[in-house]
Amino acid sequence: MSRSVAFSTLLVVLTPLTGLAQLVGGTESTIKVEMKSGQSVSGTIFLPGILIDCDLGRYAIKTEKIKAIRFTRPTGTVTQEGTSVEGVVVTTSGDEISGTVFVQEWSVRTDLGDLTLDPAKLKVISFTDRNEPSTEKK
Repeated sequence: MSRSVAFSTLLVVLTPLTGLAQLVGGTESTIKVEMKSGQSVSGTIFLPGILIDCDLGRYAIKTEKIKAIRFTRPTGTVTQEGTSVEGVVVTTSGDEISGTVFVQEWSVRTDLGDLTLDPAKLKVISFTDRNEPSTEKK
């Protein structure tokens, strides 16, 4: 195998990992999950962050900067990044970033046990431990 082919193969293999690599670390957060069926569940989740493909490119948003994630429709595509779902990430500063959210195997720890979320059934995930942005003038 030539050196350029080997490098190209390595580049293709490692490229999807670049977004995930930006999400090293993570935060445990208290959330409320609302399903399309109207059911809801509350608990804690540990996420290193959220990947979203938007008009600007691919964002790797830190979990502590997320106030909510609204899901509009699943696209059904499964990649290394997770299952893609169209949606909006609402940040703690009030910005809304629309695009394709990648849902990995997200598991919520509840009083009853661990629940792995089905991306096709999600409506909204609210991070209930986030403070409202300050509107006070200084």
